[in-house]
Amino acid sequence: MRVRTAFLSFLVAALLIPALVSPSAKAQDASLATASSVAQQLSVLESQSNWDALYDQLHPDSQLTVGRSTVAYWYQNYFAINGPHPATITGATLVDWTWPVTGRTYPGTAEIAFSQAFDNGTTVNDVVRLVQAEDGTWRWFFGRSPEFVRQIAQEASESSGARSIPERAGVPPAELFSEAIAALDQTTPACMVASGTNALPGTIGFDSMRTHRSESGAPTESATYMPPNKSEFPDLIANVITLGTGETPETRAQEIDASLTNWNGPPYSAPPRGFVADLAPSSQYLIVYYEESNEAMGFVPVLTWGPRDSNMLFAIAGPAAGLMNGLVAKWGENSRASCVG
Repeated sequence: MRVRTAFLSFLVAALLIPALVSPSAKAQDASLATASSVAQQLSVLESQSNWDALYDQLHPDSQLTVGRSTVAYWYQNYFAINGPHPATITGATLVDWTWPVTGRTYPGTAEIAFSQAFDNGTTVNDVVRLVQAEDGTWRWFFGRSPEFVRQIAQEASESSGARSIPERAGVPPAELFSEAIAALDQTTPACMVASGTNALPGTIGFDSMRTHRSESGAPTESATYMPPNKSEFPDLIANVITLGTGETPETRAQEIDASLTNWNGPPYSAPPRGFVADLAPSSQYLIVYYEESNEAMGFVPVLTWGPRDSNMLFAIAGPAAGLMNGLVAKWGENSRASCVG
C-alpha cells in the first residue's frame, strides 16, 4: 500500500509540474507576441515617415537622452531617403540587454529580429530591443553608441540653450520620470531617510560612485557618479540635504519658482528653466524637476524629492539625465531592502 501511495503521489506531482510551468511560459510567449507586434508597428510608422509617433514610443530613458528634433533629423536625412517598407518579424527572445549609450542594463528586454526591405533594393536583417516602460508598454531606444547620438544631435543643430529637456522631447516630465516616481511611491519616507546615501548603488550604467566620506567614517551626504578613468565633471551628483529650521521641500520649491522672475544669481548666470513644482501630487514625496545653469556644462537637469512637510531633501543633478530613472529606482530598492533587513 505504501508503494502504491508513493507512486500515486509521484504521478500527481509529475502531472502538476507542467501546470506550474505552463502559465509562466504562456506569459513569456504573450509578452514576446506583444513586443513583436509593437516592433512591426514601429516599422509601419517608419514607412509612413511618422517621426512624431515613433518618438512618442521611445523609452523614457531614451527621451531624456535625445530630443525629438534629433530623431526626426536622422530619419529624414539618413533613413527615409532609402524608402523603408514595413518589416517582417523573424524571431523574438527575452534577454538582459545593456543600452550602449548610457550603460544601463535592462532585464527582460525583448530582442526582436526582423527583415526590412527598401526601395533602393536593399534588405536589412537586424534586431530591435524593446523594454517595458512603467505603464507596461514596450518602448524602443534611439542610438547604439554615445558618439552616434552626439553626432546626430550636433548635425541637427539642436539649440539646447533655448529649451528644457521635456520641451525638446515634447513629453511631460511626469512621464519621463515615471519609473523614478513609481520607485519612490514604493519606498516609505522612513526607509529613505534612515538609509540616506548608504542606499545609493555603487554603479549606475557605465559610471561608478565616488563618495566623500570623512575620516571618522560618518556617512557621506553627497556622492558623484563618473565614468571609469575620468576626472572631469561628474555625470550625476546625488545629495541628501537636511534643511534649516522652518525649511521644507515645499519652501525650497517656492524659492526656485520665485527665482524664475526674480533672479539674483551671479553675473552672466541664468535662472532655472523647465520648473515643475509637483510631478506627482498624490505621492508621499514632493517631487520637483527643473534645470539649473552651470558655467561649465550649461543647463543640467535636477530632480529633487522629500517627504512632504519634512526637513529632508534628496536630489540628483547632472547631464546624464537618461540614468536618473535607474539611479532613483535602485536607490529606492536598496532603501526598502535596508528596512526589511
